[in-house]
Amino acid sequence: MAGGIWLELGASMATHFLPVPTQPKPFVNWRNPMICFRDMTFCPFNADCIHAATCPRALTPAVHDAAAKWWGKPGAPIAMFTSQPECHRTKENPSHEPTPRP
Repeated sequence: MAGGIWLELGASMATHFLPVPTQPKPFVNWRNPMICFRDMTFCPFNADCIHAATCPRALTPAVHDAAAKWWGKPGAPIAMFTSQPECHRTKENPSHEPTPRP
């Protein structure tokens, strides 16, 4: 029998077998594929962050240059945070408290 899930339905104690595909197909949107440099999200808030020197997500000029080289021209798709991530710390607020967001 193929893989599935047995369900027990309330007080009637009736059971039902729901078949589940053994190999679900991943969703791929071939009409509008979403690609970005290194398949990761970079942080544009690194200018005042105390972790910027060691952060692998810091959006630096080196990242822009590597993305342009990968893309073959300037303007490569780079995913970026739209708000400061929880790890963001400034010199004014180096504690473990997250930077207040507007």
